[in-house]
Amino acid sequence: MNAVAHTIESAKDLLALVQLTGIRTYEVRGRRLSGDGGDGGGGEVLPEVSVRISDSAIEVRMRIEIVTDEAELVADVAVKYSLAAHVGVTQAAAEEFVDRVALMAAYPFVRESVFATASRLGVKVPVLGLLFAGSFHAELHVPTPGEAPAGDVQPGATPSALAKELGVSAEAIRAWLRGNGAEPQANGRWLLTDAQAESVRGHFA
Repeated sequence: MNAVAHTIESAKDLLALVQLTGIRTYEVRGRRLSGDGGDGGGGEVLPEVSVRISDSAIEVRMRIEIVTDEAELVADVAVKYSLAAHVGVTQAAAEEFVDRVALMAAYPFVRESVFATASRLGVKVPVLGLLFAGSFHAELHVPTPGEAPAGDVQPGATPSALAKELGVSAEAIRAWLRGNGAEPQANGRWLLTDAQAESVRGHFA
C-alpha cells in the first residue's frame, strides 16, 4: 500500500486535490403499476447515500426510489473522485466534501435518470426538488491509516436494498417496519440494524 503523504483537514484543501474521474450507473429502471402501487408520490423523497473512501479515491453513491400511483422508478448512480496524491482525510473534511460537493455532483444524474425513465414509460414525471449544498448529511466512515477500505460501495441495509433482494416493494417493507415499532432516522433515511434486516427477510421470504 502506498504511504500516506499527509492528512487533509478541510474540504477546501481536499477540493484542490480531487478530480471527478467517473460516473457509474448501478441501476436505472421503472415499471408501470396497476394503480395501487403508491401514495401518489407525495412527500419528500430522500436519497439513500453510501460512501467509500480510500487514500487515493472517494466514491459516493446515491439511490432514489419513487413509487407513485402510476409507476415505480429507481435511479442508482455513483460519482468517483481520484486524489492527486495518497493522503489521509479527516472525518470532518470528508463529511463536508461529500455533503457540499460530491452529492451535488451525483444528484443531477439521479434526477435526469428518473425523469427519462418516467418519460419513456409515459407516466407523470415526479418532481424532485433542488438539493442545496449542506442540506443533506451523509453518514460515512473514514478508514484510519492502514485500514483496508471496503470493496465496491454498496447501499447498507435499507428498505430499498431489501426490496430488491426479496422481490417486494420498499413501501411494504417500510410499512411493516413502522408496524413493528421501527422508525427512520431524524433525516428521514432508513438504515437498518442486522437484526432488523434479518426480521424483514424472515417476514417477507
